[in-house]
Amino acid sequence: MSRNCSPQEESRPDRRVIALSALFGGGLCLGVAPVIVKAVELPAEASAFYRVLLAAPVFAAWALVQKRAAAPKLESKRPPFALIFFAVAFFAADLTAMHLSIRMTDVAVATLLTNCAPFFVGLFGMAGFTDVPTSRFWKTLFIALGGILLLVGVPKASFEETGGVLLGLAAAGCYAGYLISVRNLRAYGASPAHIMAWVTVGSTVLIAPIFIYVGAPLPADLKTWVLVIALTFSGQIAGQGLITVALRSFPVSVASLTLLIQPTVAAVVSWLALGEVLSFIQLCGVALVLLAIAGMSVDRTPKEVSEGRRPSGFNTSASHAYEDCQ
Repeated sequence: MSRNCSPQEESRPDRRVIALSALFGGGLCLGVAPVIVKAVELPAEASAFYRVLLAAPVFAAWALVQKRAAAPKLESKRPPFALIFFAVAFFAADLTAMHLSIRMTDVAVATLLTNCAPFFVGLFGMAGFTDVPTSRFWKTLFIALGGILLLVGVPKASFEETGGVLLGLAAAGCYAGYLISVRNLRAYGASPAHIMAWVTVGSTVLIAPIFIYVGAPLPADLKTWVLVIALTFSGQIAGQGLITVALRSFPVSVASLTLLIQPTVAAVVSWLALGEVLSFIQLCGVALVLLAIAGMSVDRTPKEVSEGRRPSGFNTSASHAYEDCQ
């Protein structure tokens, strides 16, 4: 059932520019996070815990300030608790699997595998859980993944790395599930502040047992505290916060592909901050990723819009109302 869209809702070009800026900004911030994780003198699981622990009060305070969040313009009812739980569980599992993968293999392999999330988004779309991927999505996806392979190199296959590889792929699947859950929470009208408050508080609780298991280490000096705070800001407050803002205006398939800029940013920052020089092959990889992102970020054609509609059996009343204003 369609609804009338206000003039503000109809200003789609301006809203798209803002959302795309937020999406790129979030990707840039998340691209810096792996370099900080590499520099901080804490176990990977501990840095993941502090990342959500320190961000939780910020998002909780933001949610409290928004007494009437940008929410129920689409529907008066609140999002289902199950949808909130899925977002929390997927994000906590993604962080845990990604950090464990980094410990069992190297950062380059873990980064490559974690950024396979668009594959899982496409599979979820084919199964009817989110937007059906268009043909352009698949074409640009393979270009982007080819660039990432050039950027980080093909991982060395060994029996010892099997666990890390599987955890990296699990992280990619979990992050895809997280993006889909957040997109649907946004379709219900939940504000970015409330979503991120739920996710950070819930993830803190879920990751706490792992943090305790590794000894609950505290940052030993001021430098470590500064790096932890920087990780919290870049990886959670700015990174995930901006992405959550943007997910209301883009299909999950487009958002997940655009976020492939993360390994590109990580490589450049590592080059500047850690002296890791990019080879000619790696620079070609950067160019391919940027080309894929540019190709997916332009406006979709009417044919692609029809290709990317969700199957009717998946749409809730909230997402129906949302799509009527697209």
